[in-house]
Amino acid sequence: MESIFARLLIPDNETIRQATVELQEIYKHPSIIPSLCEVLEGSQNPQYRQYAAVLLRKRLVKLWKKLDDGTHSKLKAMLLLVLTRESVHLVRNAIIHLVAMVAKEELPLERWSGLLLLIDQLCHSQHPNERLVGVQLLSSVLDSSGEHLHGHFKSLLTLFSSTLEDNSLIMFNTIR
Repeated sequence: MESIFARLLIPDNETIRQATVELQEIYKHPSIIPSLCEVLEGSQNPQYRQYAAVLLRKRLVKLWKKLDDGTHSKLKAMLLLVLTRESVHLVRNAIIHLVAMVAKEELPLERWSGLLLLIDQLCHSQHPNERLVGVQLLSSVLDSSGEHLHGHFKSLLTLFSSTLEDNSLIMFNTIR
């Protein structure tokens, strides 16, 4: 998969065209999901990780309901792990959007309590960058599936109260 991504970034139209055709063919098959996860988890190149997150989100939108519960659990655990490890802003944002897409499927069924625990941990972290990631993640999850968090409104209000007293970037993201 990384070799395809590498060829997509070469400034040569024919190479890009060939790599695009190859990616389109692979993209049709559900087996692309583990390949994209592998890139997201282990690539040293941030552009590849970002691209993997974007493609994985687009693919999972269509395939999530067809995957078994075991695959769901593995994917959710992997997403939370790579999100907490990611240091590159653009890649982290792509992962946050991917997590929000999965949350839209899982929160109505109350099958991802680990996500809410992670958001709480991040938002209460001693490290400002982790608090910012927590607020951004919460914002994205609320955008995608806020209506499924009715039972958590009281704790969310308490959380918002503390993040509104934080530094200006975290406060801005709380208001947004």
